[in-house]
Amino acid sequence: MPENKNKTIRLAINKSADFGQIGYRFFTIVDGLDASKFTLKGRELTFKATAFKARNNTYHVNIKVRFKKTVFSRKETAEITLSVTVTKTNFNDEKLHITTASNFSTPENTDKTIELTLNKGNTPDYKRTFAILDGADANKFTLAGNKLTFIATAFEARSDVTYHVNIKATLNAKILPDIIETTEKTITVTVDEAFRITTANVSIPEHTNRTITLATNKDGASFTIVGNKGKFSLSGTALTFEGADFKDHGDNNYHVKIKATKGNETAEKTLTVTIDNPNTGGNPDDDGGFHITTADVSTPEQINKVITLATNKGGASFTIVGGADKNRFSLNGDELTFKATFFNSRRNNPAYRVKIKATRMDSNSRLLETEKILVVTVLEGLYIITTDVSAPENKNKVITLAVNKKIPAVTSITLDFEIVRGLDANKFTLVGNKLTFEAPAFNDRTDATYRVKIKATFAETFGFKPKTETAEKILTVTIINPNTNDDSSDDEETTSEEGGADSVVEEFTNVKVIAQAVRKENKFASKALLSKVGKTLMGRLSYIRHQNQQKSSFSTNGFVNGIQVSFADSQTNSFINRVLSANGLSNVIPPLAARLSVGILGRVPKW
Repeated sequence: MPENKNKTIRLAINKSADFGQIGYRFFTIVDGLDASKFTLKGRELTFKATAFKARNNTYHVNIKVRFKKTVFSRKETAEITLSVTVTKTNFNDEKLHITTASNFSTPENTDKTIELTLNKGNTPDYKRTFAILDGADANKFTLAGNKLTFIATAFEARSDVTYHVNIKATLNAKILPDIIETTEKTITVTVDEAFRITTANVSIPEHTNRTITLATNKDGASFTIVGNKGKFSLSGTALTFEGADFKDHGDNNYHVKIKATKGNETAEKTLTVTIDNPNTGGNPDDDGGFHITTADVSTPEQINKVITLATNKGGASFTIVGGADKNRFSLNGDELTFKATFFNSRRNNPAYRVKIKATRMDSNSRLLETEKILVVTVLEGLYIITTDVSAPENKNKVITLAVNKKIPAVTSITLDFEIVRGLDANKFTLVGNKLTFEAPAFNDRTDATYRVKIKATFAETFGFKPKTETAEKILTVTIINPNTNDDSSDDEETTSEEGGADSVVEEFTNVKVIAQAVRKENKFASKALLSKVGKTLMGRLSYIRHQNQQKSSFSTNGFVNGIQVSFADSQTNSFINRVLSANGLSNVIPPLAARLSVGILGRVPKW
């Protein structure tokens, strides 16, 4: 392919579904020496434009395809290595070419204007026109005549600071308007990070000298004080502030203007040192006033975000009083909920704002009020939302994998998970969205935390624009030390074949207990767990009665205080009693109704 032009390759396979249907095809880039030079969207593999080099002009990428005839069919996979070879453009071949350079750079937040030129037709006898073609970054460029302008962009706007635009040129002689020549070229603009001082403002206790180390985003800079020297002195990169008293009713902020120089680059910044209120224990967030301390947050698209509101003084009530996007928020006590939305709902401004008001009475019965605008930023793309878990030693742990996107009731959208790598991948198996960890003994190795990397693929295979999204996440499972009373695994949301998606499963030698979302603050759930244990007890006693062909029965009403649940296995006993005790319950099952009876053998059953 010619240099400096994107190349789009439509991927295809040799299989299809029955009755002329194409089936389900999922393509992914798995690796390759030059994988970073390629992008994949649905079935369209794009090689990013690059210049011809004297050597090594062939680029390689490995593609994996997963195919199903139907949603329920067996999955087939195949891999292939594709190569793209870049050829040098010959500007002397009498064909039309855009001769403008291919690569440019610009400082962040600075427009870049590029003059487009051709190898011929540069006289008034010819009509030259240029156009911007579709592309991922086309909206970052404007075109006026032959002047292409890249719109100023911050360096931090995204992780990939290189922007591409495809330009088409058309040329025809005015005396022969029907003879038209065209050519295309991809032009790249890289945003350079601006030279700046990166040192942050600081807060210190009163009467305290503080030395602040000055720094920039580029090494080798020198510094000078250019304004508001006051209590500051400078030696090299060490800026020293001379301690001061806290002023009860005055300004406790001290400012100094610093200039950094590196070669021909300069940057200035005003730094602030704040003296803490000594009556707040030196807490820099508490200046004696009343503030909402909750910070701005972000959330993956299609995921509700619950934010706990807080102030620096506690005991406050909160209300929603405004904000451009207040209708997307709801408030219950101190829990502010942002309603899930798609990133594309507002691609150009995915930050949603709400104004919160907090009120409380102080010790003198005065009403304190404060307001703050909180911002929730919606993140684009697919995210695995399954969290890290813990597990008892020598027990299988089943984890349900999930993503932030829901699959609607159409068959053209599928979600697949796979184990791609990880230090301990051989300890995990995956079937569908059920990830099983085969827990070893706690003392198997020094590090009791095991890691696996999971990849999720969310694919829509039908329609004019097939779309595939992928996400990866490293999940960890930590083995619980059996010599401690750590019950952290009791609260983990895991699943088994018997349990639902929100079940908690614990397996022991004598009994398996399944309870829904058991948490220490949830008494209802613990009562449900007690009921499960009670049924297990009744079942065991009934089994013993039938095994010994005993027909006699005895009403539980004969027990004044009920039946005490205990287990021969100490680990089971410990688990049950911890859960019950944490909820103010006991291990005694109250007497049941007279209609329910159990067989008793006149001895304590041995489990």
